[in-house]
Amino acid sequence: MKNYIAKNLLRFAVFLMGFIILISCGQKTIDEHILGTWHSKKHRITVRIKPDKFKFYSDSTFTTLTINDDKTVTGHIGLAEIKNGKIGANWLLSPETTGVAYTIKCKLHGKIFENDPLETKDVQFWIGPDFIESDWELRYTTKGAQFPMAFIFFDKEESDTD
Repeated sequence: MKNYIAKNLLRFAVFLMGFIILISCGQKTIDEHILGTWHSKKHRITVRIKPDKFKFYSDSTFTTLTINDDKTVTGHIGLAEIKNGKIGANWLLSPETTGVAYTIKCKLHGKIFENDPLETKDVQFWIGPDFIESDWELRYTTKGAQFPMAFIFFDKEESDTD
């Protein structure tokens, strides 16, 4: 019995050390250069629904995001308004491992484009470590889905403080 308890304690200690090392590999802070207002050129977005089998609706539109000092995010994806937007650093795994340095989680209110069948949806932006030079991935995440909707290239709006 003592041997069984000792083996389980050892396994737990090894697991805990591995978990702590894994967490320490991720980043904890937001790069100040990502703060500000970002605009996209017109890009294609696909919305997916599943009434019986998957149906896809696509159109082209613009996206504007404002990332604030308090880690809130506002803006629009096409006609839809971003609500409850929050940016966070990829704290679990390193961006070099996953390709994702930041995620923006938000709820969209309104249709993205005229023939969008969904009035509201949960979405996330997956943003790489080279966010100025690369595209950002938009994903539909309602009810745990991970459907890629678009890859969007953004330009940062110039401000007096940049």
